[in-house]
Amino acid sequence: LHLAPGLAPRVRVDGDIVTLPGFAAFDTFGLQSIVGDALPAGKAAELEARGETGFMFDDGTLRARVRVFREAGGTAAIIKLVARHAPSLADVGAPDDLGRLCQIDAGIVVVAGHTRGGRSTTLAAIVRAINETRAKSVATVEEHVECLHAPQRGVVHQREVGSRPCAPMIRASEADVVAVDAGLDGDAIEALVDAAESGRLVVAVVTAH
Repeated sequence: LHLAPGLAPRVRVDGDIVTLPGFAAFDTFGLQSIVGDALPAGKAAELEARGETGFMFDDGTLRARVRVFREAGGTAAIIKLVARHAPSLADVGAPDDLGRLCQIDAGIVVVAGHTRGGRSTTLAAIVRAINETRAKSVATVEEHVECLHAPQRGVVHQREVGSRPCAPMIRASEADVVAVDAGLDGDAIEALVDAAESGRLVVAVVTAH
């Protein structure tokens, strides 16, 4: 869902942005008021300081990832609905080889793809497969925690890094498996390699250009 001043709400359908029928265009102050009321504690200050912020919305029924930012016309927002629970490897059409990679004890598995190409969804399916089939501890480091993982054979600790560097969280983790879906700078990549060399399985999302 795309919300911007001067425009009616728009949604993405089959890759294209289309206007929702029956809705009037937002005025600048009306949209700013709506977005401001929805911001969690601390996020208004981050929006003011950085010009953008993000958070997860969850009312027990609906779960969504929200990105709020300043643009030339005022305040805008993009809202993405997310599944509350992770899909299975079969749900995402993963090959059998990926299931076998979930069973290795150490190394690095890279989930690469373009924006909106299903990288985060695939990572969530990998974490679910490990959680269901192995008595291991899994630590996720995510820009925003989307899918939730309940304890199965294993246990999953999910940490939200937001806009902060993720290397400290990676280094602090003592889990058997480290899964990362956040911006990777040089320090974070070094931390992932160190984790793999210490005998742990690392799964990381990267953008392929």
